[in-house]
Amino acid sequence: MKYYVQIYLGISALLGLVACASDNGVTDEGRARLGLEVNIGTSATRATYQMTQAVINNPTAFAEGDAVGLSVSDAVGTVYTTVNTPYTLNGTVWQGTDIWLNDTPAMVSAYYPYNSTTDPTAISMDCTENFDLLYVAYDEDNTVNNYRPKATIALKHAMSIFRLSIFSSIGAATISAVELSGEAIRKAGTLNTLTGKYTFSTTATDILRAEGLSVSVSQDVNNPTTLDFYVLPTGTDNSYLIITLTIDDKNYTATVSNRPFSQGRIYEFPLELGDGRVLTVSSVMVKEWDVYRHNYDHNNNEYYDVEPDTDD
Repeated sequence: MKYYVQIYLGISALLGLVACASDNGVTDEGRARLGLEVNIGTSATRATYQMTQAVINNPTAFAEGDAVGLSVSDAVGTVYTTVNTPYTLNGTVWQGTDIWLNDTPAMVSAYYPYNSTTDPTAISMDCTENFDLLYVAYDEDNTVNNYRPKATIALKHAMSIFRLSIFSSIGAATISAVELSGEAIRKAGTLNTLTGKYTFSTTATDILRAEGLSVSVSQDVNNPTTLDFYVLPTGTDNSYLIITLTIDDKNYTATVSNRPFSQGRIYEFPLELGDGRVLTVSSVMVKEWDVYRHNYDHNNNEYYDVEPDTDD
């Protein structure tokens, strides 16, 4: 389920303060309050397994009291210096400290979930933790100012999902462990949500392993067994991924080579346990984790429209 929520930055909007504003919404002082439209593509797709074997239980939509961390800057970072300011969902409105715009173009960045101690330039990411970050980086081509004070942004996933779709053509089989390795992924690192750049904790090849599983492999090619994992993709061109499954106490390996893996996508790997108990992988399928739409129905309860206001 996707929620399209219009954020209005400023509690005073509830009081309808529009005094001393011109027809175009700009105050006599040349200021306008920032309005923010956030498209949250948090679909119901969630990784079912993580490397610690626990079930991932991330929310599929914002709830009352949730907060995003907002940062606002101009191109040189001298006019607007807001960093990691919280905006909390109250009903259908996000409330926080007013941010005022002048005629200098401003860029907007946000991340979810908000943490007061987080440095948005270095948010910790770890495939073994129950955590999926949504964010949008600064974009010089998507700016606002006092005459155009409403920013439209779409939060995206910082990680990706690797989906293993497995079937057996040689009879019953049970998976007890899954291992992912190769230069395509890393276990941990930090993400600068203002720029969208990763810094990985190590340059060495990481091994991500889920153990203690007991998953029966489907024998129906049209209804394979699926296992989803959060991964931290390196984005490296022509990288490789090694998939190792422990099936009935024996290890079976398949390798995917010469392709990049990027954040915010679902990669599906069709795997077959076939003759000679050989594990093979066919063409990898790729799709966007979420699809954002910008044609809204104003009568739909999932959309809330509050125009940016001005001070007096």
